[in-house]
Amino acid sequence: MSSKNCPVCNASVPDGAAFCPNCGANLQSPTPSTPNQYPQYQAQQPAQPTPTPPPPPQQPQRPTGVVILTILEVIAAVYTLFIGAAAGTLLAFVAPVLAGLGGLFILIGLVELLLAWGLYTGKNWARIVAIIFAILGLLAIPIGTIISIIILYYLTRPHVKAFFGVR
Repeated sequence: MSSKNCPVCNASVPDGAAFCPNCGANLQSPTPSTPNQYPQYQAQQPAQPTPTPPPPPQQPQRPTGVVILTILEVIAAVYTLFIGAAAGTLLAFVAPVLAGLGGLFILIGLVELLLAWGLYTGKNWARIVAIIFAILGLLAIPIGTIISIIILYYLTRPHVKAFFGVR
């Protein structure tokens, strides 16, 4: 007895068979296909596990130094806001033209609060602004210079740059 191979599952099929005994494919039609109404004849294929999507990239853990810089920035902001409010009210009585100096201090204090928020949440623009402030702080000889050098060194470390999303 001769046999042929099924075009769907490649199983050995006897000559003259109308359907494949393995997968149930119709061997009489020009394009053989496996019928859905005969699941018992369909080839048993192992279930393929669905690939799990890769986890989204996570931001590195917040470095302790960034938390310390944030706290110092908040303290500086509160101090600057206080000086601005005091200068604005006191200078308004002494010299009304200098009252704008108090407003300038208040504006700087608000920028420092925004900077503190940006540092804490890992915004790269906040790192850049902190570097600019540290460069300006180099002019405050001698203590401001030392503190600014430490801040500049710290903000350029690889793990800190990674936290801010810089490669």
